[in-house]
Amino acid sequence: MKYLRYFYFIARNWNLFLAAFTVRHEIRGEKEYNLDTLSLVRLRDATLKGHNLAHASVYQGANYFLLKKAFRFLHENEANNSITDFGCGKGRVLVVAAHFGFNTIRGVDFAEDLCLIAKANVANVAKKFPAVKFEIEWNDVADYKIAVD
Repeated sequence: MKYLRYFYFIARNWNLFLAAFTVRHEIRGEKEYNLDTLSLVRLRDATLKGHNLAHASVYQGANYFLLKKAFRFLHENEANNSITDFGCGKGRVLVVAAHFGFNTIRGVDFAEDLCLIAKANVANVAKKFPAVKFEIEWNDVADYKIAVD
């Protein structure tokens, strides 16, 4: 049912082709990475931190197709040491990054509810990748101090 609702959301806001393409990759990605990050979250209902709250609308995870394509490129170019995901949401990017060999993975989001879900998702994947250092911070990215490795 969640995939049908998501299909309808994409089709209504963009088009049928994009909806079919997106949902096909969502199903594959959620299965491949053992995640449940699909559902949209209205950020106005979340506990938010920061100065940019007026810009909060809906959480929507990064598209698996584009995400994997980007990580393949980074991996092929040996740029897979550390990554920070600004607006990490439920942690989809963090989990996929671990599968692509990143060893320091940070996430920052201004929605506490999403950070808690991201931490749970990361805890599951951390068992598979014990050498990876994960950090998730509840903060507005405008206030985040970038770590230098």
